Amino acid sequence: MTETADSWPQPENFISTAAYLDAFETFHDQRKPSQQDVLDRATRLASEAMRAIELQVRRLRSTEPEDDEWLFRKWTDAQFLVLALWRLRAAGRLASSVAHTRSELQVAIADFDGRLPDLSRMRHVGQHIDAYAVDDPKRRQRKPGSDELVGRRALEVGSWSDEHFSWLGGTIQFSEAQAAASVLYAAIRTARRRLQRSEEHTSELQSPCN
Repeated sequence: MTETADSWPQPENFISTAAYLDAFETFHDQRKPSQQDVLDRATRLASEAMRAIELQVRRLRSTEPEDDEWLFRKWTDAQFLVLALWRLRAAGRLASSVAHTRSELQVAIADFDGRLPDLSRMRHVGQHIDAYAVDDPKRRQRKPGSDELVGRRALEVGSWSDEHFSWLGGTIQFSEAQAAASVLYAAIRTARRRLQRSEEHTSELQSPCN
C-alpha cells in the first residue's frame, strides 16, 4: 500500500501544536524514505551544489574586493569549487541508490568522473589535508602516472587562471567542469521525473473505475 500524507499525524488529533510537532518528527524519523523521497532529496542537494558550482566559477573568473590584499583568494575559491563538484557527485550517488534509476545514474556518474579525472584526488587530499600535511603512511593518493604518494610539499603548490585550476598534478578546466556538472544534474532531474511519471501511471492503473 502506498503511503500518503493522510497517514501522517494530523494536527486536529493533538491537544497542542507542540504535541503534534513531536509526533510528526517521531513519525518521519521512524519511517523509511520512499524511492521518490530519496530522488526528491537528491535533486534538491544537486540543485544546491549546482548553484555553488556556478558561484565559484563566477568568482574564479571575476575580481573581488579582497584581491588587493589576499593573493590566494582564487586558490581558496578553487578549493570550494572542488567541494561543490564532489557534493554534486554525492547527490548523483544518492540518486543511484534507487533501484529504478540505478543504471542510468551510474552511467552519468561514470561520464562525470571521466570528464573530471583529477577531481577525486583533489577532493580526497583536501578532505584529509591533516594526514597529507605530515606524510601519514596511511595516505593513499598517488601522483598521476606514478607510484609515489602525494606528499606534504605538494599541498601548497599549484596554479590558476580565469579558466583552470591545477593542483597535485591534475587540472580542472572550469568550462568542462560546468558542462560535466550540468549533464549529471540533468540526469538526476530526469530520473526523478521518470519515477514520478511511473508512479502516477501505476496509481492510475490501480484506481477503481468510476
